[in-house]
Amino acid sequence: MKYKYISIGLIVISLLVLLVFSFDSESAGMAGMFLIWAYILLGIAAVAAVGIPLVHAFRNPKQLKKISIYVGLAVIVLLLSALFSSSDPITGVNFAEEPSPGTLLWTSTGLIAAYILLAVAFGTIITGGIINMIIRNR
Repeated sequence: MKYKYISIGLIVISLLVLLVFSFDSESAGMAGMFLIWAYILLGIAAVAAVGIPLVHAFRNPKQLKKISIYVGLAVIVLLLSALFSSSDPITGVNFAEEPSPGTLLWTSTGLIAAYILLAVAFGTIITGGIINMIIRNR
């Protein structure tokens, strides 16, 4: 309930940005504004995703152990993703400006991390379904 007005404000601003963008979507400046707003929302989401659990963890120290385990798992996923990622140039694509090796590396790392998390999510869903079927049939 505390964050209700913040959420409503962000939704209203997002709708206004979308409305302005839809009227003049051909302009490069408008596309830049739309991307900047997306980065702002991403930053707010990242801060909220990290900050809110930390506030609750310091209120309840038992939660700090659980949060540190989750952060450690996230670091392991990112390290594995970075280990398997590549900065090799993309062939067969005509770029106006060739991306830098660092950009290619970070993009590859993000994609591999998303694939790992997607596989874990599907595995968890399937395993949970199988366990529920076994428990119900007893």
